[in-house]
Amino acid sequence: MEVKHQRGPGRPRNPESDARIVEACLGLLAEQGYDRCSMEAVAARAGVTRATVYRRHPTKAHMVTAAVSSLAGIEEGDGPESGLASVIGLMQQFRDSIEGCDGLSIASSLYVQREQHPEMLEEFRDRVVHPCRRRLMAAFEAARESGQVSPGADVELATDALIGGLLARHLAGVEMPEDWAEQAVRGLWRGLAAEPGEAAGG
Repeated sequence: MEVKHQRGPGRPRNPESDARIVEACLGLLAEQGYDRCSMEAVAARAGVTRATVYRRHPTKAHMVTAAVSSLAGIEEGDGPESGLASVIGLMQQFRDSIEGCDGLSIASSLYVQREQHPEMLEEFRDRVVHPCRRRLMAAFEAARESGQVSPGADVELATDALIGGLLARHLAGVEMPEDWAEQAVRGLWRGLAAEPGEAAGG
């Protein structure tokens, strides 16, 4: 009986190459914008072949989407955590992600080209902006439900104040202290904290 040999699954992907492609793509987006961020340019900067890039990403839009997704910065957990330390940690993650690859320039380049490539701005919103806002809002809502902050606290406004404050300082070129996330969250938290004896939902 003839024995047929099945082809193996192929070579496993190299995580180091994946990381270099993402880094190269983000760098080109920040420096040159979406239109000039070609797959060939990414391959050259990453030090890999074009075939390596195409094996991972069939189109430029797919490649940019994958790279932009890494900017989210706030990891989704099993459930929302509450408390001052949790919100500080989430904001620090977001700051590290934005500053690690000049995320503000990337966001700006996608926004400037929103007429030519509206789908990429929507991808950025869906994969980066909205998840970050949801995670922070969930932490504030959990704190409100547990009575750590006032039942009447506007958690959406608090979330946007923190994110907007971070972006505003970068745009203004104001020096950012290492403990900015803690300072900002603690300052906001004082205004949100529940009064003694104030019950959540009361």
